[in-house]
Parts: sequence; structure tokens; C-alpha cells
Amino acid sequence: METRLARRAMLGLVGGGAALLFAGCGLVTNYRPFRFRATVEVETPKGLRTGSSVIEVEAGEVGTTLGGGSAEARGEAIAVDIAPGQTMFVLLDGDDPYDWALGVMFGVTPTSDDQSIPGNDRFRARLEAVRANKKLNAVPRWFPPSLPAREPISGYPTMVRFRDISDPTTVEEVDPDNLAASFGSGIKLRRITVQLTDDPITTGIVKRLPWLPNQKLGLVPHSINVPIADWPFGARIHPMDFAKGTL
Repeated sequence: METRLARRAMLGLVGGGAALLFAGCGLVTNYRPFRFRATVEVETPKGLRTGSSVIEVEAGEVGTTLGGGSAEARGEAIAVDIAPGQTMFVLLDGDDPYDWALGVMFGVTPTSDDQSIPGNDRFRARLEAVRANKKLNAVPRWFPPSLPAREPISGYPTMVRFRDISDPTTVEEVDPDNLAASFGSGIKLRRITVQLTDDPITTGIVKRLPWLPNQKLGLVPHSINVPIADWPFGARIHPMDFAKGTL
């Protein structure tokens, strides 16, 4: 199974160098969802360009010996109109195995991690800490590894552009550290912020990408006989990277 799909079954929440498992079964208790607004700011020679999206996360405890929680995100990718005909889409997912929309508020919220506390209690404490985090949080470029043996995790989600926005196969990856390579001289990512909000979940991305509801697989066709590592970038980008629960 392709990695972006497989990661939804279990993932680690970053922050504090610890991992709390999100297991996709054995749900015990649901908690009231929380919403946050993610905003992307881009510097251009003609001034600051911004885009934002409100995303909802519903979390609950799971009944496993490890403890932890299950979660689901609803929302849409962020669109930043950098110049006429040039739009950057900041997706809901990030580096494997990190589901950005699910984990970013946990990642920017400092918490203690007492390993003597049962897993479900630690998960509940972290969730409550997120709910108390009302400030505007700047997302760091890198989070600590979710496990000691892992590499640091990008704090930024995947970013893309389309050479032709009407053609999903023209998708291209955007380097957050070098937006100029995709959009021209003087274009630079200023920051990404997240903050809790009561605003409604953002919808409407289908107006920009009318082909999205009919897209079932990766944006770029690939051979099933080719290893995942050899797939083109666009084959690893799926509709759920742009919208979850809103189409």
C-alpha cells in the first residue's frame, strides 16, 4: 500500500521527542473536536501574499495496551495566490510518517511527557494542553524525531504547484526553502502559523481544482510493477492531500 495511505492507520505525534500512537481501531472515547486556522505567508517583490484554511481534528482514546488515540482531520489545503496564474497549494500531509493536519497543533504545544503515566492518560493530557493553547503559534521548520532512531520531521507540510492548474498531471513539488525556484526571484516563504479558532471549516477548493472530486488515485499515473520509491512525485499525491471530508 502506498505510504500516504498507509500512514493513516497509525502515526506518531511529534513534540517533546515522544510518540503517542494514533491507532485506527479499538476506539474507546471520542472527544469534542477542535479547529485551528493554518496560515501561510509568502514574501514577494509586490508585497506579502497569504492564504489560510480552517481544519478540524476529532480525537479519541483507543483501547490498546500501548494507549494512545485515534484521530481524523477534516479540511482543505491552503491556496496562496503568489502572482496572476501562480498558486501554491500547501497540502494537508507532510513528511512520512507525519500527517501534518492531525499532528501540527500537538507539535507546537509544549507538554510534559511522564512515561509513568498510562498512555491514554498522557494522550488526554496532551489533548487538553492543545485546547488550552490559544496563542498564535509559528510552526518550526523542523520537529524533533517521533522516535529516537528517526530523523527530524519537517514542520512544514508538502507544497505543490501546477504548470497547468486544469491538468492534475502537471503537479510539481515546491521546495519550502527555495520558493524562488518555482515562482521566480524574490519569492520567499515568510512563516506558517496555526491558531485555535471557532470559525467554520474551510471549503471551496473544488472551485480552483474542479477535477478534484473525480480524481480517484495519484495525480500522475504509474505502473504497479514499479517500486513506490521510483514513482514520480505526482503519483504520491492524492485527492485527500487537498481535501478531507469536504468534497
